[in-house]
Amino acid sequence: MAAKKKTTKKSGKKAPQKVAKAKPRRNWIAWAYGNESEEASSGTLHKVYYGLLALSVVTLLGLALVTGINADEKFQDDYSEKLVDYYASGGGDKAALYEDDTSSQRFNKFYGGFFELVSGSVNRMLGYHPGPSYHRVRHLLNALFGVLILVIIAGWSRRMAGVRAGILAIILMLASPRLLGHSVMNPKDIPFAAGYLMGAFYLYRCLLSMPRPRWQDALGFVLGAALATATRAGGILIFCYSGLFLGIDFLLRYGVKGIAGEFKQFLTYAAYWIGSTLAGFGLALLFWPYALQAPLEHTKEALDLFSNYAVRIIILFGGENMFSDGIPSSYPLVWLGISVALSVIAGFFLSLLTFPALVKKHGVIPVVLLLFVTIFPLAYIMFKESALYDGWRQLLFIYPTVLVLGALGFEYLAQRFTSRTKWAGPAIIGIVVLLSADALLFTARNPALAYVYFNPLAGGIKGAFGQYELDYWGLSSRQAVEWMEDEGILHPGMDTLTIGTTFPYNVRRQLDLSYKKKVKIQYIRYHRRFSESWDYGIFPSRFIRGPHLRNNTWPTSKTVHRIEANGVPLAVVEYDPDQFAMQAEALLKAGQAPQAIQRFQQEVAKYPDNEQGWNGLASAQVSIGDGDQALTSAEKALEIAPDNETALYLKGYAYLTKNNGPEALNTFNHLLQVDPENAMAYYWIGEIYKQRKELETAFNNFRKAIEYNPKLKQAYLGIATIFEEQGDMENASRYRNAAAQF
Repeated sequence: MAAKKKTTKKSGKKAPQKVAKAKPRRNWIAWAYGNESEEASSGTLHKVYYGLLALSVVTLLGLALVTGINADEKFQDDYSEKLVDYYASGGGDKAALYEDDTSSQRFNKFYGGFFELVSGSVNRMLGYHPGPSYHRVRHLLNALFGVLILVIIAGWSRRMAGVRAGILAIILMLASPRLLGHSVMNPKDIPFAAGYLMGAFYLYRCLLSMPRPRWQDALGFVLGAALATATRAGGILIFCYSGLFLGIDFLLRYGVKGIAGEFKQFLTYAAYWIGSTLAGFGLALLFWPYALQAPLEHTKEALDLFSNYAVRIIILFGGENMFSDGIPSSYPLVWLGISVALSVIAGFFLSLLTFPALVKKHGVIPVVLLLFVTIFPLAYIMFKESALYDGWRQLLFIYPTVLVLGALGFEYLAQRFTSRTKWAGPAIIGIVVLLSADALLFTARNPALAYVYFNPLAGGIKGAFGQYELDYWGLSSRQAVEWMEDEGILHPGMDTLTIGTTFPYNVRRQLDLSYKKKVKIQYIRYHRRFSESWDYGIFPSRFIRGPHLRNNTWPTSKTVHRIEANGVPLAVVEYDPDQFAMQAEALLKAGQAPQAIQRFQQEVAKYPDNEQGWNGLASAQVSIGDGDQALTSAEKALEIAPDNETALYLKGYAYLTKNNGPEALNTFNHLLQVDPENAMAYYWIGEIYKQRKELETAFNNFRKAIEYNPKLKQAYLGIATIFEEQGDMENASRYRNAAAQF
């Protein structure tokens, strides 16, 4: 009635103009947003929906109780404790700012601390210190963010396409072992993913009711964006998305001319965006001490850091060991393609194939928003060639919307065939379950290690073994410790013993406080695992080269227990009662090579599949000038562990002792194919070319050796010799002076 009265006050010329203007607006909005689909559905579907929802929540909480400690929790725990001290002291204890810390821990301050503050506070109140109970609390709290993700993907799918779509979304989540596995032990990526998803969902809800969004939806957006930003600075993306889509919404409703003609509404939109951004960002700052010191400057610093943050670690990808900052651009797509359930892949591509139909049914903006928040970050990361590692965990935040899109795709198919048969809906659900079976069974069989799942396209985890990283965070250390407890090796009345491991933090924090003081944890590099003395070794497959794993010579005969997933070894417990190799290493270090050879021979006689025993024997034989025997021992090591760097180096050096330069050169070049930054390989190649009087090539290789090891004295002396042969005594003296400093 109000609109009618307003029209009668206008002149006859203006009234038709108003009506003509309103009609296309209604059409544009209908085209843009369609209708939410709370379609009538049977009581059975509602029961299934809520039953699956409850089952999923129980599953997540159950997984949280059995999962192990991930290696990165070393950093998170430290930050958590410091954050509690910071807030408890009213900002007086500034350890959380890492002002004088030069270690890798200093990067903690660039992360928001919401999860760490909450988990640290709960543990402090319960009186728990880092250990099994402490991490159980952390994992249960982590699982709650997984529950939040679950509820939102189910609710988003249901609101857009009905209850059955919600059921499909839940099934797809249950068929996501990697998301489930991370949801219970990954305090960085999962809270961020939950905040990112929550912000995107409530942005969608706000857009539906613009220009007057419900306060509940506006609050949901602010809380979601704040959660994401209070975890990672990348949460700022949500505010950018908000500005973009609010702008599009305004143009759809009022057109470009509306900026001037509907300036009041334009200011309202601007106020919503600025207000929600300030509120969300301000809330996030409350949980981020470093950004609190200088909000804009330090937030930008964090964004810049993580945009160019190159964690440089060796990873296994496609059977090849490479540095994480040198991965191919296809890395994320390959990982997603081989480690996501077939049902999820099929659903996502179905949503792309049916995109026009989905747009027609649900509106352009809801569908485009889902695609945008999924694809844009992935495309940007691939375009920037950002360093990725540990699978696709840094991309977990885009995965929940993949599940929503998959649910929409399958639901569209179900509705398309419902007119032909009433069994279309159940049939589609059955197909999704069938495509999900492999993933569902994997989680059921390996609840503590769900995050190592690979789909049938990769040949399952068996096909991925030796090709891709499996338990890259060392979660299996928990099962190793628990086995030692079950066997009575670890118990309160035990004698002291030493455990050597490549994952010392995981093992140390898994030890029960009743016997913890009687156990010494020794960090051991796997390829130097006999350089220190230990009684038992806990070694996950991480840090073992792909060719060695594919050669089926690991686990070795020293193994007394294997931790497996679907029959594939993820970690081993080794027992070394004789310690021949350790004694031999000590003798060799003390210059007693003949005695070391005797001990190494005892080692390889008892454990012929121990490549380190053969390497040690080759090293000792080289030291006494026995090149022939050293060559034989190095070859034995390479039979067990192809492309083993130490064995290749010793093989090349053995050829040098036999004055076989061509074979030495071939071997060192092979070593550089395996390890392109091996300084000693470059050095010896330089020596070979120097002897051949190919001084320029020799010089270049010596320079490469120095590039990768600036303290390699021999390389400086090699260059000095070249300059002397060329009569350049000034530069020769400069390099000899540099060598004298090392």
